[in-house]
Amino acid sequence: MNYITSDIPPIPVFIKGNYGLFREGTVHFKRQFDVFDLIYVFSGTLYMKENDQILTIHAGEYAILTPGKTHEGVKPCEEDTHIAWIHFEFPLSFSVTGESLSGWSDILTSAATYTEPERYQLRLPVHSQVTIREVFESKLSDLFERNESSDVAVRMRQQTLFFDVLLELQQQVITLPSAAQEVAEQSIVFIRQHYKDNQLSVKKMASILLFHPDYISRSIKKVTGLTAVQYMNQVRINHAKRLLHEGIHDLSTVSVACGFSDSAYFSRVFKRSEGISPGQYRRMNRVSP
Repeated sequence: MNYITSDIPPIPVFIKGNYGLFREGTVHFKRQFDVFDLIYVFSGTLYMKENDQILTIHAGEYAILTPGKTHEGVKPCEEDTHIAWIHFEFPLSFSVTGESLSGWSDILTSAATYTEPERYQLRLPVHSQVTIREVFESKLSDLFERNESSDVAVRMRQQTLFFDVLLELQQQVITLPSAAQEVAEQSIVFIRQHYKDNQLSVKKMASILLFHPDYISRSIKKVTGLTAVQYMNQVRINHAKRLLHEGIHDLSTVSVACGFSDSAYFSRVFKRSEGISPGQYRRMNRVSP
């Protein structure tokens, strides 16, 4: 497997991104960019090549196309193919290597001092499968929903949200103990199915899945970078944002619908996550860009 590597900081720069659709029978157009293009396939299959390298990107997979190369479709889509695309660049130079990763120790290249930050080397697969689709797709949603905001500060936050997207890909490619990954996947699916239950807790989930609560928390942390409670709240907040965007529910109704029994606690969690209150978020998304 080949990896694209680049030293950070500074972090990669988000340029533009959104959802896309290639209808059955259509072919990806031919082009050459001077920036990176990350393509993720939600459903269907995209048939492409980069110069002479064939890329068949199936559902749940992504490819990172490098600058200065010719990208084009090689075969029509056999079904409607839904994708996400992101154009970005590395402020520093990049390279392509075949050296694999053994853990986070390969990412950290130098420790921080009192005058210099820690330094890292991102090492992202050129073409790979996303192992935890729910988490990755949720981060894409967070990134893209800010595209049309009229608030410059909200759009500025896309830079850090995009870095979260890349960190998720980096985290998923780090080798995990299979048992821990399986526990995390089961727990994540359970949370996404039951997050509307305001009685849901790590202890309750553990009793149903028959794992120790601490083991569930450690496993989720390894996969998502979040504690079990943080991930549970993230899923709830993402649903709340969808309801607030619709603008037809009061805050108390949204709170209950997302699994928060206390609207004041919902407001605190929302503001800690998004930097603004639920009411401000709803008003902001009612404004035409």
